[in-house]
Amino acid sequence: MVITQIFFIRHSQTDWNQERRIQGQTDIPLNAEGREQAERLCHFVRQSSSELDQLTQCSVIYSSPLQRAVNTAAPLANFLSKPITPLEALQERHFGSIQGMTYPELEAQMPVESRMINERKPNFQPPGGESLTDLRTRVQSLLALLLAKHAGETVICFTHGGVLDMIYREATRTLIDAKRTWDIPNAGVNHLVYTSQPAAWKVEAWAFTRHLEHESPFPTNADF
Repeated sequence: MVITQIFFIRHSQTDWNQERRIQGQTDIPLNAEGREQAERLCHFVRQSSSELDQLTQCSVIYSSPLQRAVNTAAPLANFLSKPITPLEALQERHFGSIQGMTYPELEAQMPVESRMINERKPNFQPPGGESLTDLRTRVQSLLALLLAKHAGETVICFTHGGVLDMIYREATRTLIDAKRTWDIPNAGVNHLVYTSQPAAWKVEAWAFTRHLEHESPFPTNADF
């Protein structure tokens, strides 16, 4: 039996996250809180007794090429002395012409599109963007690629909320149009395990954020 460990980590906070804007593939930078979240993740992994010390055993670090994901990965990649390998399939869902809008703006200006998004219509494509069906196909190909290239290894992937939502659905066989009941926090760590015999995914941990607790000891930037 071959066991593959994959840690999928959502990028840290951006101003658009705080403003509840639809980011999609718009290349928005981390804000100050997001940069600190990335450092906190790295610091937590550096503690030998942390729940995330398995990340030190990774063979490769992949990231969406969008800067908010790459810059979340950077402190940990530097600590582990691993290059960050960009992987297009890890990019957020493309929301086309509605990227940059808040949800109230979308509802006011494009009510039909807003309803389609809220109702999770699988084949609805925002103008110039991807449908949920498109995203699922991309995520399925992503998972197949990771398993083919890294069977039996530990892999870290930095990605986005929409991709993580679809990964969870694939791993748990949840319908594409079912209402989401699981959290996908910024800088949250999600640990999936794939076993080859029998072939199955297991969600080992989801939305882990203890590294972000502000009461936990945390050095100043000078200590990095």
